[in-house]
Amino acid sequence: MTKRPLMIPVLEIFGPTFQGEGRAIGQKTMFVRTALCDYHCAWCNSVFTWDGSEKPKRMTANEIIAELDKLGSYDYVTLSGGNPCLLGAKANMGELVVKLKARGVTLGIETQGSRWQTWLKDIDQVTLSPKPPSS
Repeated sequence: MTKRPLMIPVLEIFGPTFQGEGRAIGQKTMFVRTALCDYHCAWCNSVFTWDGSEKPKRMTANEIIAELDKLGSYDYVTLSGGNPCLLGAKANMGELVVKLKARGVTLGIETQGSRWQTWLKDIDQVTLSPKPPSS
């Protein structure tokens, strides 16, 4: 019996564009925007990542990399959401991180910091945007 590959819920893959947040502001990057967020902030600029209005495409790490490759050359990828840190072992974000790092890609992530994942230690640039209880 073969194991099914673990899938990552992806809402969009786009770029190249420029990072607009954190210490990497101005950095040319590709974006992988994942679904799901454990906060539902009133001012969220990515409500579609958690409100159910858009259905994510379930993709393997290899499929995500193939989509990035179609967009052109890149050496920086930003993982965004929602909150990509919600995607632990069941979604296998760690495999995506390992495969991109093996290709020499610099990785950034945008998160509000509510969850720790072991693969975060391999992220080069963390943009942390904590949210208060009033969010």
